[in-house]
Amino acid sequence: MTTVQLATPGGGDDATGSCPQCGHDPVAAFIALSDERGRWLWRGRAERRAAFQCGADSMAGEYDRGFTDGLIAYKAAQHDIYRGLQAELDRWDGPREDFGKPRPGEYTGGRATGWDTAVKRGGA
Repeated sequence: MTTVQLATPGGGDDATGSCPQCGHDPVAAFIALSDERGRWLWRGRAERRAAFQCGADSMAGEYDRGFTDGLIAYKAAQHDIYRGLQAELDRWDGPREDFGKPRPGEYTGGRATGWDTAVKRGGA
């Protein structure tokens, strides 16, 4: 039976894997390079988190402000609609069957006045 001696990762004879001629340890160099890249990655992520947090802090009240402005505009539109409907209800005093009939002050049909004159002059 033949015994086979396995080579170490660095090609040397010792367990560290260093080169017997120059003493260079490629595994240790790879681990050091990997650690350096890991630190750069961690720094980049930390800077990205800090920048995001800075932006979030500067815009902290903007959502609430925009929501409030939108709510105020929405409520103003609701009040305008309500006032318009109330004006229509105040103007209407007849029974339900007469709702489709013209009311006082409304256009009752016929030829419009002023529009055809404006067209002939080149306006409107």
